Amino acid sequence: MTIHQLPEASIPSGGFDGFDGFDGFDHHVRRDHPYLRVAPDPDRTVVCELTEAVYQYALRAGSVRITDTVAADLNLTEYLLEDLVKRLLDLHLLRPDTGDAHGFVPVDPDVASAALISPLEGEIHHRRDLITNIRTQLSGLLPLYAQSRPVSDPASEIRPLRDRAEVRGALAMATTGCREELVSVRPRGVDWEDTTADDEALARDLSAVDRGVRVRVLYQHSARADLRSRAYIKRIVGAGAQVRTTDLLPSPFVVFDGKCAVVPDLADALEMHNPVLATLLGQVFEYIWSTGQPYNATEAGYEGIDDIILRDIAKLLAEGMTDETIARRLGMSVRACRRHIARLMRNLNAISRFQAGTRAANVGIISA
Repeated sequence: MTIHQLPEASIPSGGFDGFDGFDGFDHHVRRDHPYLRVAPDPDRTVVCELTEAVYQYALRAGSVRITDTVAADLNLTEYLLEDLVKRLLDLHLLRPDTGDAHGFVPVDPDVASAALISPLEGEIHHRRDLITNIRTQLSGLLPLYAQSRPVSDPASEIRPLRDRAEVRGALAMATTGCREELVSVRPRGVDWEDTTADDEALARDLSAVDRGVRVRVLYQHSARADLRSRAYIKRIVGAGAQVRTTDLLPSPFVVFDGKCAVVPDLADALEMHNPVLATLLGQVFEYIWSTGQPYNATEAGYEGIDDIILRDIAKLLAEGMTDETIARRLGMSVRACRRHIARLMRNLNAISRFQAGTRAANVGIISA
C-alpha cells in the first residue's frame, strides 16, 4: 500500500498543537485549532491533490469518517486523513454531520467560497473607508493651506521642493493626475532619483502607460551603455512608451499634459502648475526629441550611434574642453570618455587632443 505524506505547504507552522482528538470541536474538532484561526495563505495552493481526494470521497459516499477503513480506501494513514479532514473543515468544504456524531458531509464549493471570501471583502471595504476618511480629513485642511499662500503672487504657481521625499511625492501626484501625455528629460549624472527609487519611477511610468497615457522619455546616448538605464528603457518600451537618446540634454524635467511640470534637480527642485511654463518646457522637449535617435534597449552599447559619440567628443575637444568637462556634458564616466578620446585619436592618427579636434574639423567630422 502506498502511504501518502501531507505536502509541507498544507501543514501549518507549529504542527497541530491544540488539537486533542475529536471530543472538543462540534463533537470532533476544537475551534481554537490553528487551522481554524488562520485564513488560507494566499501564496500557497488552497486545495492540494490529497485534500481534493478526501472531498471527492465525501461526495461519492455522502459523508466521510475518520476511520482506518476510510483511510485504507484512500491509501492514507488515519493520522493523515484526520489532518485532511481538518483542512476541509477550515475551508468550509466539510461540516459536521448532524445525523452522525462522527461523520462529516460535503458543502457546496460556492457556499464555502462565500464563507471564506466574505471576511476578506469586509476587510477591503474597511480599508477603502479608511482611505476615504483620510482623504476627507486631510482635504479639510486645504483651505487653511491656501490661505497661507500669497494669492496675488504669480510665483504661488511655483512650489519649491525641499527634499527627495517632496520630489517623489510631486512626481507621484502629477503622474496619477496625468491623462494624455507625459514627457520626460533624464540626463545621466544628475542625482534626482537614487537607486532605491528606480522601482518607484518605473512603477509611475508603467502605471501611466497602462492608463493609455502617451509616455516619451529622452536620455543621453551614454544611457545605452548603462545597465540600469537599459533595464528601465526595455521595460517601458515593452509596455508601449517611446524613448530616444541624444548627445546633450538640459537639466531634468517632466511635463504632464502640458499643464504641470516638475523640475526634479535637487539643487533647485520645483513643481510648476503654470501652463505657460509647462508649454515652454514641452516645446524644448519637442525640439530635442526631433533630433534624437530612437532606442528600445535591444542593441548593445553604442551600436548605431558610435559615429555620433565620436563626433560629439571631437567637437568638444576642438572647443578646448577637458576630459572631465566632456564626460560631464555627455553624461558618461571620465574613464569611458578617455577611451573614446583615445579611439578618436587613433582613427585620426593624432598625437594630441588638440590635434584630434583640428583634424576632425579638417576631414569634415565636425564643422570648422
